[in-house]
Amino acid sequence: MDVLAFSPHPDDAELGTGGFLLEMRKKGYTTGIVDLTAGELSSAATAEIRAAESEEASRLLDLEVRETMNFRDGSLTDSFDSRLQVAEIIRRYKPRVVLAPYHEDRHPDHVACSLTVKSAVLYARLKKLGEPHYLTHLYYYMLNTPFAPTFIMDISHSFEKKMEVLSCYRSQFGAEIPLLKDYIPHARTKASYYGSLVSVAYGEPFGIEGFLKVSDPVNP
Repeated sequence: MDVLAFSPHPDDAELGTGGFLLEMRKKGYTTGIVDLTAGELSSAATAEIRAAESEEASRLLDLEVRETMNFRDGSLTDSFDSRLQVAEIIRRYKPRVVLAPYHEDRHPDHVACSLTVKSAVLYARLKKLGEPHYLTHLYYYMLNTPFAPTFIMDISHSFEKKMEVLSCYRSQFGAEIPLLKDYIPHARTKASYYGSLVSVAYGEPFGIEGFLKVSDPVNP
């Protein structure tokens, strides 16, 4: 696996990094999403409906892997056990790049997912916990809380496809529920804003801890 995104609920990875995943597939990289929960506490849908929507979105994203773990929606916590389980997923798929939500967010599940994945990346390296696997990069994607990005991915050529992917989640983004009903127009506005910062039509922001290595600053 080249790129593996961890998502607190079905639709979070699509919102924060759907364009990135589409662009990586166009370049020939293998991609996947692991949902830590099934999103079963949704006010607008059952777990079965959310699973069907996720399957449709996964097909449009052309994912090699879509997996749902057994953590409970609404009570996701950063614990030793959850770190071990996510580390086992990382060792199984051996991704070069892992994507996780940014750790500051209004939704506690988003925060817990971020912290769990960060620790699991370290645990996946420890020989005494299993066959070690070393990542190339851990990138954080944006959901609700803005942050100063380390880099912005140009998703202009994949943006309309990303919007098609988001439209698969009709129970969520088609619901007349505060916050949810505004996600689709906000996704377009946000992508346009971050794209404008790097002089492209649409962009997705990402953060890292530390620094990115650049070999050719003239043609990075």
